Amino acid sequence: MAPPASWLHRLERLVITLLPNWFVAPFGGHYQSRVVAPPPDVVATTTWTLRLGERVTLLATATPSQASRRSMIPLAVQLPTSHLGLPDDFYSNPDHTDVVVALRLPDNVLPKFADFVYRVVIRAIPLRSRLHYLGDQTCVLCTMEARETYLHFLIDCPFVQSVWAVYEAALADVGFKCPTSLQNFIFKTPHLRRPWQRAAFDSLWPILRACIWFTIWKRRNDAVFRPHIRLDSPTAVAAKAAFAIQVHVQHLLANDPDNPLLIRLLLALRRNDWARTHLTPPRHIQATTT
Repeated sequence: MAPPASWLHRLERLVITLLPNWFVAPFGGHYQSRVVAPPPDVVATTTWTLRLGERVTLLATATPSQASRRSMIPLAVQLPTSHLGLPDDFYSNPDHTDVVVALRLPDNVLPKFADFVYRVVIRAIPLRSRLHYLGDQTCVLCTMEARETYLHFLIDCPFVQSVWAVYEAALADVGFKCPTSLQNFIFKTPHLRRPWQRAAFDSLWPILRACIWFTIWKRRNDAVFRPHIRLDSPTAVAAKAAFAIQVHVQHLLANDPDNPLLIRLLLALRRNDWARTHLTPPRHIQATTT
């Protein structure tokens, strides 16, 4: 039994509507096929038709050269800037774009830590202010009742500032100060006192930033999804981040055991009790210096 004509008509309209999105693309005012056409010596023009019952509908007509290629429309990918407080033309500078590309797979930083920093840059962190269906978008780490934006969560939150205060105290001998803007956090290395310290800190700063940010993010998720457990204090979060940093530094020393500036900086950091206990790997430093 043949299907009714009304059903075939509806099916035809549906196929014509969907088929261009699946199989054909615009070309010179017509639809070109995305399927390779027969060779030129076989047929000069390829015709694509739809046959439903006794009704035949022309879908596309294209020459073999047209059918074997797609018209490429250049896409201008614009990285978001407003959440970082950057000007709209910030990425017109190739140096800034190169920094973002390097953040995708940085050297000496494990992927799960590095990925968080990269997602901050491309505005891919599911902060509460970005989840428009939430009625309560306030920060869960502090009592300021501020919206959980990128600026608040990474810089202005008192809890986050308390975590960074531990590192400012531990690295005070070398003049470390926590950046005060997201632009400086991502695109600059904190300025230490001496040139050799700054040269050595270039390899340590991406590790510190990624480990501390990711550990704070985990603490935030505990407050959101596991509020019944005992939540870590800023000092405990700083210690957990320091353990991850220590593991990274061990790998950094193993990959570059003959880096005198890095060893010298780590020895200078060991003058602080907290850094000596939590941050620097003593065995690797001693083995490298002997």
